[in-house]
Amino acid sequence: MASPNAEVRQHAPRGLLSLGPAISTCALGVLGFAYAVALFSSLGVSGKERDLALFAVGAFLLAPACAAAQVFLVRPDYQSPRSNFAETVNCWSAITLLLALSSIPIVIYAAGEGGDFWSRNAMRVIVTVAGLQLAGLTIAAVRPRENWLPLPESLSLRAAQVVMLVLALFVAGLALFWVDPSDRYLNAFFRLFFAPPFSAEPGTLGLGRASMLAIVGIAAVAALGWLEVFLIRRGSRMLAAARIIALCVGVTVTAVVFFDFSLAGDVAHYLTNVGPALHLLHGGTLLVDTFSQYGPGPVLITLVGLQIGPATFGTAQVTVQILNLAFYGIWLVCLQRMTRWKLAALLLGIFSIAFFLAGYIRGYGNVNEAPSILALRYLPALLMVLALSCLRPPQRHSVFTALTTFVAGAWSIETLIGALGVHLAFLGLLGLRDRAIGRLLVDGMTAIVPAVVAMIVMTLAIMLRAGTWPDLGIYLQYLSSYNPGATYWAAVANPMFFGWLAMLLAIFLVQADAWARVFSRAGRLTAMDDAAVFYRFVPMAALLMIQATYFVGRSYPSALSLAALPFCAVAIPAALAFTAAVMVARGLARLLALIPIAIGLWVLTFTFLSLFRQNSPYSLVLHECRDLGRCSPAAIARGFDETLRLRPTLEKVRRPLDDGLFDVNGIVRDAVSMMTKWAGNEPTVTVLLGRLLPQLELTASELALMYAGKWDRWPRSFTPTDELVLPLAQRIIAAPVRLREGELVLVRRDEAALGFIEAGILKRIRAEVTLCPIAHPSREVAAYRVAVSSGCPPGDR
Repeated sequence: MASPNAEVRQHAPRGLLSLGPAISTCALGVLGFAYAVALFSSLGVSGKERDLALFAVGAFLLAPACAAAQVFLVRPDYQSPRSNFAETVNCWSAITLLLALSSIPIVIYAAGEGGDFWSRNAMRVIVTVAGLQLAGLTIAAVRPRENWLPLPESLSLRAAQVVMLVLALFVAGLALFWVDPSDRYLNAFFRLFFAPPFSAEPGTLGLGRASMLAIVGIAAVAALGWLEVFLIRRGSRMLAAARIIALCVGVTVTAVVFFDFSLAGDVAHYLTNVGPALHLLHGGTLLVDTFSQYGPGPVLITLVGLQIGPATFGTAQVTVQILNLAFYGIWLVCLQRMTRWKLAALLLGIFSIAFFLAGYIRGYGNVNEAPSILALRYLPALLMVLALSCLRPPQRHSVFTALTTFVAGAWSIETLIGALGVHLAFLGLLGLRDRAIGRLLVDGMTAIVPAVVAMIVMTLAIMLRAGTWPDLGIYLQYLSSYNPGATYWAAVANPMFFGWLAMLLAIFLVQADAWARVFSRAGRLTAMDDAAVFYRFVPMAALLMIQATYFVGRSYPSALSLAALPFCAVAIPAALAFTAAVMVARGLARLLALIPIAIGLWVLTFTFLSLFRQNSPYSLVLHECRDLGRCSPAAIARGFDETLRLRPTLEKVRRPLDDGLFDVNGIVRDAVSMMTKWAGNEPTVTVLLGRLLPQLELTASELALMYAGKWDRWPRSFTPTDELVLPLAQRIIAAPVRLREGELVLVRRDEAALGFIEAGILKRIRAEVTLCPIAHPSREVAAYRVAVSSGCPPGDR
């Protein structure tokens, strides 16, 4: 990883030797993580506890432990072309471990073994390598240097260790990505070329064309890299202007090309924000009687969108998508600040965004279909990364960092933890590096103050508006259901899926470089200056860690893609610097440059296959023109307006997910018809319809009220999430609602479909008033009016 300012020490080795410090420490990291796995297995730690323990070790403990071991125990001389005995033992132990583990899936594939073959033999490999490493280090510790067992010179050559460990990491990344005995093509990397995904779908681009586009893309990256090197060497004044223009063009192109006109939305997830926003529109008060698991910020943002556009799911999706596009633009700015090769990195960044879109849920999901996937959850944390990268050493704070923390404090508890986590990780490592514990404590308190101010301001604003204090306790109780260890939504990780180790390795290398500089002023794993490491890479690695925690909690492989962009922000500068270092090497070692090229070709080939197919979950500008004939701005605008006003579950839409939620029984349609006919002028109605589908946590009540332009008489935001917090559910049932004579009440005929809240409301209503049935042919919904003092009048017709 090269410094953005290219401030490399003059005596630093070039070529492969410049990679020696990072590779040597990486070897320790690989071994340490494998031994942690073996230790937890021997202690009987399993399930979710194992997942959390491994993440904690890999994300927090491994880097400082390995950096300390290198600085104080191994003490390598990175200026020497040969490593010492202990370093040699560590490197070749890691190489042996990686290659041995990589061979097990191949044996499973060739011999037709089952998954238990992997678990048995992987542990044997780890124990065997641990014994060999221990023996080698024991020799290094107890025997004088002159009596060490002679080793072949090639084993101690640092260049040879770099080549072999890089190859071993690459092979292990391919073989161990997902150990699946049932996969006849070994894994997804090989399946792409022998059984391309989506090949049975109509309008697929085809492997040949996708590969050609991928080659053109890699060639364009190489051309931009060559152009930038040429301008740097000539000291051209055009370089700075070219970088700024390229960034502006790149951000604009990203916003235009990646806007999704399908407006795909999972109504169950969007109602977590849309429901509370509509509640606010009809007189609710945020954090008093209106709650969302995502926090107050996303609700207010959704409310703004619904006030600007029509009250539809399409408007809510556009609001989220605008924030997602802003996330991409800010991320591109951060990426360009992290590398010397800014033009090539910018193009790779745009390709990374395309891959993020194309790879979500293996190419069958849309990153905009749920509001919680990207910006509404992680935008404040990314803003903190940008704010820190703009600081000038020795600054620790700025108006930008304070404003970001203030916004995060009012946004949600999750975003506050993310933004503060990024800032505190930055402050902590800098404070330890400077041996300034007192300043570290002051800086930490200073970082927290804007969040405290935000919560005070929000509390006072709610008090002035509603005349009562916000109930933060109710909101915080959502954390008992939504956290990485919760049984409500957390799952146990697949023990055969190891694709997440690449992200853990990126976190480890950045942290290890920072910790090495903490332990020793001369300790560094890369040629970057301290400003680049602490002000740019450490915050981005912290963001990567935060976004990766979603995978730690859910543990579904598709959840890993949520952390793709911060991972790429670390990996792209590293790949460019690695390629540059390898290209100045001699001999066959230059062939290592084929590794990032091969990875890039695979990624782009899959991206083009997934994103450009006719059945893509997206409808980008390309799809609008090619598949729907909307090629002019006017045609696109007309199609967009139609899609914006669609009513999922009531009307057929292009997304299969929404079609799967179609109201085939007419529950929502009948309720909307009844409210239009019998409560046309009433802004609120009591609607108790239960689940739309038995297997889905989505009540039909909110959908019917939304489509009728009304809201609930009871202080509900979104029933399935309201029911997650028992005190809130009980408070809703006991709300001081008094039904008026003649008021309309709609109830699901199958009352067994009602959940805890709706069943409780219906029980209370029947205990307080008499319900008079209204004749209607609906098989799903029963209509009632509250009896007048004289009893039930003749039924409505």
